[in-house]
Amino acid sequence: MKPAIVRRACHVRRVAAALPDWPGRKQVWRRCDEAGHCCGDSLMLEGEAGEGEALIQPVMRQGRRLAPSPSLQAVREYTRRQLDSLPPALRGLEPAPGYPVTVSETLRELAATADRLVGRG
Repeated sequence: MKPAIVRRACHVRRVAAALPDWPGRKQVWRRCDEAGHCCGDSLMLEGEAGEGEALIQPVMRQGRRLAPSPSLQAVREYTRRQLDSLPPALRGLEPAPGYPVTVSETLRELAATADRLVGRG
């Protein structure tokens, strides 16, 4: 006889020094300067208003693709545009200054609430 497995819903949040796991549905907003170079990202909860371009876009709904796959040429062009938008300091092989990423206060508050619920805060 196999042992019974008991599962219960719980709030789990990974907290590593370099890369915490933020709770909730999120959106990343990318800001660019006048020259079109990326100058910073903001991690926010889905629905929060951000500046710049929303990076997370739905590709599937209810198990179905929302659009056909892009052609290889379209993927190449998109990749080239993305590489061209990197700040010059981040394009080389030498160490570069960190890229600024901010986390919204609302998302930080939700994480603190989740931590309190599991006894970490």
